[in-house]
Amino acid sequence: MDAIEKQTKEAAIWLYQNKEHQAYDWIQQHLNDIQMHLLEILQRLENYPGINYQEVAQLVVIILQRILQFYQQGKILELADCLYFEISEFEKLEELCK
Repeated sequence: MDAIEKQTKEAAIWLYQNKEHQAYDWIQQHLNDIQMHLLEILQRLENYPGINYQEVAQLVVIILQRILQFYQQGKILELADCLYFEISEFEKLEELCK
């Protein structure tokens, strides 16, 4: 697990613990890092046999849209779930392809 993965999960845990100010500050500072992390995984999956690249790329867009939407709307639990579970599932996809 790299640093951004670990920090993203930590931010999600802060949200679950009602430490939304701490989490929101971190997310605001690292949203670009989260985006780059997902795009790097996507790039590594581009030529993997059996992966529908367009579908996976669409998944990245959906995850990022959901993070922004939940962040802007103040939907704390939804944001926490997205940061913790949806990103983790995407990261697991890369692990399965290795």
